[in-house]
Amino acid sequence: MFGSEALGVDGIAVRDGKVLAILGEFPQGFASIDCGRKPPDCPAVKAAAVSEAGHLLSVSKNGKWRSLGSVGAFDFDYTANIPHQEHDANPYGVLAIDGGALVADAGSNTLDRVSESGEITVLHYFHFEPPAGSFPTDAVPTCVVHANDHLWVALSPGWVHRHRGGCRRQQRQATDPPRHRL
Repeated sequence: MFGSEALGVDGIAVRDGKVLAILGEFPQGFASIDCGRKPPDCPAVKAAAVSEAGHLLSVSKNGKWRSLGSVGAFDFDYTANIPHQEHDANPYGVLAIDGGALVADAGSNTLDRVSESGEITVLHYFHFEPPAGSFPTDAVPTCVVHANDHLWVALSPGWVHRHRGGCRRQQRQATDPPRHRL
């Protein structure tokens, strides 16, 4: 779309005949793009990206969709004042639940709840401290599932968190195979 940026569906979920889709990125990231030396369709593409990036969509059986809320915009704003957290958002994984959805945001390092009315709340912020001497990174939650009365959130560095009233990292050594199957 614009250099290295791409916008599209990162995750989908289905529950009781409802299809939910999360679009990645955040609108603020596209708003500052200068279309001066870009192709002629740049203003239209930019406008679409600004209006759609980061939205959780409810898709009907006939293919029409409506936004339940801009998770990307919300999470980008949420990260503004967190020390050692990149000012970022990239909603990535979605889980349909009664009354809305849960979204794992790989950029803001959050697990969010989005109600059917569009209210967005952060359920958990994944602060990640890499071991001394290792490559610096952050948590990067990429997916969320429900199994065995728990929520399981997978993080890109190889951890799986179990959530039931709070998130706990499941212990394992980096060289061990995962103990939990989702």
